[in-house]
Formats: sequence, structure tokens, C-alpha cells
Amino acid sequence: MHAQLGRTGIAGAVLLLFSIAAPAAANDDPLFQLQKQWWQWAGSIPIDVNPLADTTGKYCDVGQQGSYWFLAGNFGGRTTRDCTVPKGVKLVVPVVVTFCYPEEGFDTDESCIAYVNDAFSSYRPQDLTVKLDDAWQETRDICEIVIAPGDDFPAVPGHCLVRRRADRTLFSFVVGASGFYFSEPGVWRANAARGVWSVIDTSKLTAGRHVLRIKAVGQPGAPIPSLTVTYNLRVRKAQN
Repeated sequence: MHAQLGRTGIAGAVLLLFSIAAPAAANDDPLFQLQKQWWQWAGSIPIDVNPLADTTGKYCDVGQQGSYWFLAGNFGGRTTRDCTVPKGVKLVVPVVVTFCYPEEGFDTDESCIAYVNDAFSSYRPQDLTVKLDDAWQETRDICEIVIAPGDDFPAVPGHCLVRRRADRTLFSFVVGASGFYFSEPGVWRANAARGVWSVIDTSKLTAGRHVLRIKAVGQPGAPIPSLTVTYNLRVRKAQN
């Protein structure tokens, strides 16, 4: 189902907004894996404690582990969050991100592939910005789809990574009863994902306070007309 992440549920296709983007240069870019992991992380958290729905930053540490720290967008409008992160982690920042999973009666493998690319047509690069302490941050356009051997090659952007797998599965994810998806609880397969992402290495930042600002303004007819997310970050020194 084509449904944008604009209220409290999603089915089939998902869109979140958050910089001037350059296509990923190589298919071994870690952002390909991080993009999939981010969606698995975001979808696994109950809506009442989900960082996407968080209006204060109270839940910014939910589900965080390892050397990467996933930040979240919002459902449109303005949000300001306070978030403390350990120095040394790399912040994964969603800018404009979307993925799609086939669901009987709604999306097919073909419509999902078309959706994840069409979803970007309403947003100009100059209207999507990420700044840390008023400095522009580099972003990457990560596009990845899966088709089965023998399938016709779909019309996708030239930088899009196309994988061939018999099961047409890019990644699997769990839909829970208390998450933000409309689909029935269970394990679902996504076959297409695209996003503009920024990665910020906090080991290069001084300990203390920093401000991360994310802004998107869509063209007329955009599924989410505008959003602004401000993170008041506190980078905490690593504890021995």
C-alpha cells in the first residue's frame, strides 16, 4: 500500500523526510546496510516509546547499540528534541528516506520499485538541509532494489544498486501489534529502499552541546509539505 508516514501507521510503502545529496559511489558503502538496519530498528519499537513520535527526545536512546546511533525524523511539522549521545558513536541521520514492501491488494514488487523512486520527485535537493552547529553536512543518496533472475530490469536511477535474488527480498522486518504499521503483525519482506542519509562521527566533536538541524520543504502536492527537526545534542565523554 502506498502510505506515507504522516500519522500513526504505515502499510506497504513508507516515506520519511529529512540536504543536498550525492549518489553513493560504491555498493559496499556501509550506508546500504545501515539503511536496512534503520528501518528494522524504527519499525521494531512500540509507537508509545518510538523515537519517531517522540516530541522531547525522551526516547532517543531506545534500541541503540553498537558504534552507530540512529536518529529519527518526525511525522511532519516541527519537533525539538534533547538527546545525549556517547562520544565516539556515529550518528545516522535520515534526510529523505523511504522503503516499500509488497502487500496483497495494495503494492506489488513492481509498484514498490516505482514508488521508492517517485517519492523523491516532490522534493528539490536545495530544499532539504542538514546542519550541525550551522555547518552543512554531507549526505548520500542510497538506492537499492531486488529483482529475481529473469525479471525485466526496472526503470531506476542510474546510481541505484540492483540485486538479483530469487526470493525478491532486500530485507525482512517484523510488524508488531503496537508499532506504527497498519499491516497485520508478522514478518514481512521489503524489496526496495531509497534514502538520503547523513553520518556524523561524534569522535570528531568536542564533548558538550551541539545543535543538529534538519529541514525539508516539499513542492506542491508533496506527501509531507514540510518538517523541521532540531536535535539539541549533548556529546558525553566516554566513561571508563
